[in-house]
Amino acid sequence: MKYFKSLFYFYLSTILFIHLAFCSYAQNQTEIDSLLALLPKLSDSPDSTKAEVLLQLSNNYLYEDTINFIKYLEQAEVLANTKQLSNSQGRCKQLFAVYLHRVKGKNSTAITNYLASIKFYEKTDNYQEIARNYYDIASIYLIMGNYTTAMRYVLKILKKPTLSNNYKVRAKCHHLLGQVYYLQDDFKQAINYQIEGLEILRQNADENLKPMLLNSLAIFYLAEKQYAKAIKTNQEAIDIYTKRGDSLSMMYPIHNMGDVYLKMKDYKKALPYFDLSMRIQLASGSALDISVSYTVVALCYVGLGQADKAELNIKKGLVFAKNNEEFNAIANGYEVLSMIDSMRGNFPQAMMHYKKAISLRDSLNSKDRIEQMARMKTMYDGDKKDAENLALKTEQEQKQETIKLQYYVIFGAILSFVICVVFAITLYIANKKGKIANTLLQNQQKQIAQQNKQVQLSFEAISLQKNLLQNQHNEITDSIAYAQRIQQAVLPFADRFDATFGADNYFILYKPRNVVSGDFYWLYENDKVENQPVILIVADCTGHGVPGAFMSMIGIQLLQEIVIQQNIMLPDEILTKLKSEIIYVLKQQQSKTNDGMDAVAISIDKPNKKVLFAGAMNPLFYIQDAKLTEIKGDKISIGGMYSDEGKSYTSTTILCENTTTFYLISDGYRDQFGGKLNKKFTSKRMRNLLMENHLKPMEIQKNNLENALNEWIQTANETQTDDITVLGIKI
Repeated sequence: MKYFKSLFYFYLSTILFIHLAFCSYAQNQTEIDSLLALLPKLSDSPDSTKAEVLLQLSNNYLYEDTINFIKYLEQAEVLANTKQLSNSQGRCKQLFAVYLHRVKGKNSTAITNYLASIKFYEKTDNYQEIARNYYDIASIYLIMGNYTTAMRYVLKILKKPTLSNNYKVRAKCHHLLGQVYYLQDDFKQAINYQIEGLEILRQNADENLKPMLLNSLAIFYLAEKQYAKAIKTNQEAIDIYTKRGDSLSMMYPIHNMGDVYLKMKDYKKALPYFDLSMRIQLASGSALDISVSYTVVALCYVGLGQADKAELNIKKGLVFAKNNEEFNAIANGYEVLSMIDSMRGNFPQAMMHYKKAISLRDSLNSKDRIEQMARMKTMYDGDKKDAENLALKTEQEQKQETIKLQYYVIFGAILSFVICVVFAITLYIANKKGKIANTLLQNQQKQIAQQNKQVQLSFEAISLQKNLLQNQHNEITDSIAYAQRIQQAVLPFADRFDATFGADNYFILYKPRNVVSGDFYWLYENDKVENQPVILIVADCTGHGVPGAFMSMIGIQLLQEIVIQQNIMLPDEILTKLKSEIIYVLKQQQSKTNDGMDAVAISIDKPNKKVLFAGAMNPLFYIQDAKLTEIKGDKISIGGMYSDEGKSYTSTTILCENTTTFYLISDGYRDQFGGKLNKKFTSKRMRNLLMENHLKPMEIQKNNLENALNEWIQTANETQTDDITVLGIKI
């Protein structure tokens, strides 16, 4: 699964910039009324002022009234073309491109209009708007999955000093380049570009663009599985938006926070964040954002095993993705459908949807495109050096020109009197025009006041939602704490292990990922019956947290009935019976759910110095005569729709004439991510660690195992990804 490359999360941060960059005018009736009242008074004003007012009117109707949007845009374009107002002509094409992209979803036609806009801006050397258009073309290509072309347009800006002399432009370009590398799975390069962009903003004390880069950086940290950094970065963005009172933009880090919990498979915690961000998106009317949210909500329901709700959401998301040519989102949608089909047992349909997803991704991620990107990056580095040399040469020429200009100072003094007279006349004309400008300024001030009022209302709604979530969180936390006490009460106490094995002959390393655990261990010895074997089991249930804890309680209860009441003492028979009971209790033949557990079970025959082992998916490790042996469990899970109820487990006998140390382990320790390369710990490392420590006292073995695990996690700045249980017994 490549969802957590998180292509759709990238869209949110990209769309946020487009929204902030172009939708700068308020879309409210107050400003529209003011502009309509101003239009008849502009008869004596410059044509450029009339065109600007018409463009403002058109922009205010952009999302609300297509007819009036087109009406005033056409009037502005006629005036601009008639009077050859190049900047206004460029703005007309630019605004129409925004409409095509944001409202109609016609990305290709939007790009054509952006390019036409650039030609008009080039006539007046309006480098700021040229850079803006290049950037937005790159953003659209990125959304369409054409990463190579997106990078080409970003580099058009960076390799030309006239386009990149503004620090904001450079910061945005670093932001977009980070996204390009992110979508090519080069997460470290992506993180570096975002950090460089943030450093540019820091050097210029700019807080306005900072949240945009923070949103992307949080996503990139998530892709690297640096969950703590992702949460911290999202919270930093939320704090900035909270300080501004910007509830609309706050939906992006809120959505990203849901992404973190989705990646951590904490679906119930993720859903409230997605629900809140989707409600803000629906209110804003942004079609591109909505397809992303439907997809991640569908993923949550897949994780919770609710196929119908998952299908309902992903089909809605696919409609938006197809209408807006979001090819990555379409591929992700097909992959989610494949998962849903698999949940329902419709494997031919699942394979068909999966092949569609792979086909789309292959076309977007070809080797040729990656090589083209690398070549363009090299060209950029070379062009950048040439530009620096050119700047140095230009500086020298300017010094020579300054010397020449000194000769003209005397002549300039003669003209100064004439200039003063002209200035006085100009000042009189400017004063008249200033009255019109003041009227425009007053309208803008009214607009800002209206915006502040709307933002405050939205922020209050968010604050209420936050308080609600906090109260729910407190209630859930209290309930989970109580569940922890119950779970600890049903696990065997230390005095039972002391009585069975001796205080110095065992250790228990038990680390739930959350407060409660899906792992459990179980011990039984009937000391009232002579020569009865000791039964010891370590099990790893489906899921972790509360769902896993429920499964562990079911498992413990069933073992009580199987071993104590039915007197089944052989490990293979215990697991076989446990499997059939799980399937029966959870009604899995009807529900087709995959809940169950993996387990290691041994029976210890002390008088005859032998141990019987059976395993469901998980292995048993033991060390005897300085040699470590691993016995793999059968590839049959306990419960689940794929579990074959008719199959039984294999029993293995181990003779213990000499001292033997057994290790019963769930898969959480071996599968923990960490280390310098942020990879799994693996069974090989675990075997080496057990061999290094097996002669040491059991308590020291436990401490060394725990210290090695903590160091492994901290080296990669990771968090614990699963429940962990290691139980060591010396016989």
